[in-house]
Amino acid sequence: MSPAAKKTTRKAAPPAPSLNMYRRIAVGFVVAVALMLGAVLFVSSVSATIRVTPVKTTLKAEFLADVVKTPTKDTEVRGAVVSATVGKSGSYAPSGQGTKQVEAKSAGTVVIHNTSQKVQPLVATTRLLTADGVLFRIDKDVSVPAGGSVETGAHADVVGATGDIPPTRFTIPGLSESLQKLIYADSAAAFTGGVSTISVVSQQDIDQSALTLRNELEEQVKTALRAQASETFSGEAYSFEILDQTSDVQAGTEAGAITLTMSIKGTAVFFDKDALKGIAARKLYSELRPGQEFGTLNTDAVQASVDKADPATGLANVHVYLDGEASVSAASKSLEPGRFAGLSATDVKSLLVKEGIATDVSVSFTPFWVTRVPQLKDHVNVEIE
Repeated sequence: MSPAAKKTTRKAAPPAPSLNMYRRIAVGFVVAVALMLGAVLFVSSVSATIRVTPVKTTLKAEFLADVVKTPTKDTEVRGAVVSATVGKSGSYAPSGQGTKQVEAKSAGTVVIHNTSQKVQPLVATTRLLTADGVLFRIDKDVSVPAGGSVETGAHADVVGATGDIPPTRFTIPGLSESLQKLIYADSAAAFTGGVSTISVVSQQDIDQSALTLRNELEEQVKTALRAQASETFSGEAYSFEILDQTSDVQAGTEAGAITLTMSIKGTAVFFDKDALKGIAARKLYSELRPGQEFGTLNTDAVQASVDKADPATGLANVHVYLDGEASVSAASKSLEPGRFAGLSATDVKSLLVKEGIATDVSVSFTPFWVTRVPQLKDHVNVEIE
């Protein structure tokens, strides 16, 4: 067969892709991109806020500080030491056990005036009479100088409440009427004792009266010590010693009042309080454990009491105390956001309460239907209440 007679055979071309297939590919791509974008947006919007109510621990700093004239060490503060002794008597009413009223002759003090030109002698029991007729008598012989006056005690003529009178003027009925105008008496204070209340004095009465008197003396000696100090210091501490104490009545006896006499010695240590607060704060901060912090530290609450003091040398030791409430800090590893990833709100609370870090924990999620802490730690916010 000749070449010309041969037939040329060609393969058929494949059919062109349909438009629907391209559409399906495009739609699939758009859906995939949308799903990926939605996933990214969802992950980026998920967050959790953990609010922690921390356990608070009281930390204490307790130490001795040296008070010296010229500090040279970190544990020394500048100050001064002085001492003084005071004493006084006081009258105190018993509590009232077995109380009863008794009558006696009221007593008081009068001043007798003599405006005449002659000395006027008056014997003990000379009568004094009030305007409303209550009679009194002077306690002892007196001689009232011309143009002068004398003071003396006087008592009611009879027992009872009639002798309890306010300040008043007295005539002297034993003198002539003319002299009564020139010589008279008056009182500046009330007469008392006509009727008095007595009780059985208990040891508790004596002890309570002694405590009251001691408190009065301590305030008195503090004033004296502050005046004695050569300069004013911002801090002060005191120690007191009772040198003597006596009572005019014994427990179990009847009396209308308890008269106590007491003397005490007080020693004051004056010091630079700001310097002491600085030492105490450093001591207290050294007690903080890793991951702890103080909420507020009130160094003004520092307490100082005298341990030893020597006024002769001007040296002293003071016992210092300061405390503060510490709790977990935001920088603590226990509150690292990453450690809560994937946990539920219940799991987070259980973990922190069990570790003794928190007394309560609340967790809020965004969006609201999320129930687990996100894996991305920068989407977890830890707040300390």
